[in-house]
Amino acid sequence: MQAPMHPVTVCLVGCGGTGSSLLTQLGRIHYALKELDHPGLMVRVFDPDSVNPSNIGRQLFSNADIGMNKAQVLTSRLNRFYGTDWLSFPSELITEEIKSNILISCVDSVSSRKKIYTQIKKYEGYSKSFNMAPPYHLYYWMDTGNTRDRGQVVLGTAQKIQQPKESSFETMEVLPTIFDLHPDIEQHDNSEEQGPTCSVAEALTKQDLFINTFIAQFAGKLLFDLLNDRMTVYQGAYINLANYRTNPIRL
Repeated sequence: MQAPMHPVTVCLVGCGGTGSSLLTQLGRIHYALKELDHPGLMVRVFDPDSVNPSNIGRQLFSNADIGMNKAQVLTSRLNRFYGTDWLSFPSELITEEIKSNILISCVDSVSSRKKIYTQIKKYEGYSKSFNMAPPYHLYYWMDTGNTRDRGQVVLGTAQKIQQPKESSFETMEVLPTIFDLHPDIEQHDNSEEQGPTCSVAEALTKQDLFINTFIAQFAGKLLFDLLNDRMTVYQGAYINLANYRTNPIRL
């Protein structure tokens, strides 16, 4: 991760409000890193859902995309735009498919996060059993989430990561995940209350128009700093659009 010989592999789970915006940020990060003589990113995108009319305007889809798989639509668009060869999967993530250095979850329920967390733990044993190559070593799990006008970005570690010995900073081999920081997170799961929506107007009563964009911007900023500066003093942030405040999660 300090001086990669291959593109840093990223697994993006979810292409809804935050995921569709964050995938665009990953394209920008990839291009910027390549210009800085970095190998860039290789991204694999997962989402089983199709585009519906209520997604238009709130997520990065058009009327022409309705009925098509979200992951395939967005990944194809980014590949044409940046000349990448990123992959899309119209399905949920399973253990054998993680194969990445960084996993980013953009899901809308605690139960989905728990599934991903379980897959991460399974993958740790799976990768060791098969002696996976460096592009497939999973180091970080970045989780994003939001309610109507609030949200968070949390960068945690999937395993203990050896840090450089010579450093002017006190380094950390383990970063707490979203479940470590918020063990009571299930009590705040409002995904069932939000539920599916049939129109943009109805959707906007449940989520602020810009909350997902803000979450994606902070996630992209954190990831770019980590890869470009090769360090970070933050592991995320809490964003509150109701009072226009942001609170960083400092290490």
